[in-house]
Amino acid sequence: MKIELITDDIRPAGSAVKYDGNVEIVGTVKSGARLEVDGDIGIFGNVEDAEILATGNVMIDGGFLGTGRGRIACHGSFKARFVQGQRLEAGGDIKIAKGLISSTVFTSSRVLIGKAGGIVGGEIHAFRGVEAGSLGSPRPVTTVIEVGIDPAVSMRIDELEREAMTLASKRIRYIKDLTFVAGQADAGSEETMKDLTAASSAVQAELVSLGEEIMKLRGASEFAKDATVIAREMSYPPLDISICFSKIVNESETGPVVFRLMDERIILDTWNLGWQDNGK
Repeated sequence: MKIELITDDIRPAGSAVKYDGNVEIVGTVKSGARLEVDGDIGIFGNVEDAEILATGNVMIDGGFLGTGRGRIACHGSFKARFVQGQRLEAGGDIKIAKGLISSTVFTSSRVLIGKAGGIVGGEIHAFRGVEAGSLGSPRPVTTVIEVGIDPAVSMRIDELEREAMTLASKRIRYIKDLTFVAGQADAGSEETMKDLTAASSAVQAELVSLGEEIMKLRGASEFAKDATVIAREMSYPPLDISICFSKIVNESETGPVVFRLMDERIILDTWNLGWQDNGK
């Protein structure tokens, strides 16, 4: 298949820039740019707070970085030197040479970090497993890793939980307003109380409905019970690990270590298995 070669930086346009086939960009994809690629895309520069949707694979010779407004979603694999503060979704393996920092990641396969690279902060959802040189940081930052669960379900649950948090905050405001109005003695306070109570009850009903949908999704999930989380050198607390909805918060500095599922609970294997570097 012919490859379209772009030798300039890609800057924001009024709408998404579309490529019908494979494309290579010798430059940087700038903040605010949006690309839709029906094929593979290779970028010999950085991606800065941009959005890229690709039906194939994504390769970035530099890094995917910015202020948290970027998103890359591809049906194939993803490869980059580093990723910081971004959202990443892939159907295949995600391979990052140097490090994955404060990002939200979903993949139907594995997250593999290079020999000396690590995962620091953020949320990693990888169906088949995670492997890195280090997990977490000596600094007090929580790193959340979830494996063994269908990432499509994880994304939907993530979306529903964020919606539930918004509704919970809204309900708290209603309760505060109810408390304030209850202390008033004017003629309109009774009607206002009725309105606020009805609104609060409606929000509570939505919260219950969201909770039921989350539980239903968890019950219908596809599992990979052999999925593991591996730190080849060291893991630093606090490290929040989930395997097939079993959870553990590791509060100790440990390494090398393999987190695996056994009899529906997560155990830690702390011997050196002589693993190879799969993150290159």
